[in-house]
Amino acid sequence: MARGVRAAVFWGMLATGVGGGLMGLLPSGAPWVELPHGRLPGLEIDLAGALRLDLLPLGVVLLFFAIFDAMGTLFAVATEARLVDADGHFPQLGVALTVDAVGALAGAVIGTSSVTCYIESATGASVGARTGLASVVTGSCFLVALFLVPVVSAIAAGIPSGDRTLYPVTAPALIVVGVLMARSVVYIDWGDVTEAVPAFLTLALMPATFSISHGLAAGFVSHAGMKLAAGRARESHWLAYAIALLFVWRYFWLG
Repeated sequence: MARGVRAAVFWGMLATGVGGGLMGLLPSGAPWVELPHGRLPGLEIDLAGALRLDLLPLGVVLLFFAIFDAMGTLFAVATEARLVDADGHFPQLGVALTVDAVGALAGAVIGTSSVTCYIESATGASVGARTGLASVVTGSCFLVALFLVPVVSAIAAGIPSGDRTLYPVTAPALIVVGVLMARSVVYIDWGDVTEAVPAFLTLALMPATFSISHGLAAGFVSHAGMKLAAGRARESHWLAYAIALLFVWRYFWLG
């Protein structure tokens, strides 16, 4: 990346994987290609049981997590792709969130892990993947990967090291993602404490709690509280205060 090589993250992962294979650190002997098999556990979902009133608070919590995880990821990736305008607006955000929601529902029905936007997409956006064609290519690669599960598992499953598991192929790529995300902090008004403190809490708590939602919650609540305390409530949209109240309700009443 320092030399400006396109798709440097991919080449780095490939080189690390090949090096691990040559050193005997990756599992070997298994076939590389395998037909997909197994049931679709999502088809066994008890929809009637999930609609019980006592599960409503849990549904609200999951809704908050899904929305704010997606919001944080979409804005980070869109900023890297230069899709966010000078005023911080993300055109067609509603369409992106709708696609994310449909993907999450479809993924749950067929029993796979959550089909949602992932922050790792920032690596692709950094080298020009900024249109729907990039998503089509990525989806096609996932379809091919269904038949290459042994290879994917050998590379991405991790390497045991004592009582820990290390991920030498994917971990460096995620570090690069963090670097790409950190570049947007220059747009924060660090001279205004009502802007700097919420931004700092958001940045600090996301990695500390391993949750985008927790970081966003701290940011919204502190932002609303500081604006009110400073007598500058009109500087923030009413929706920000509504979201802050919902976060307070979620953490203090729902636990």
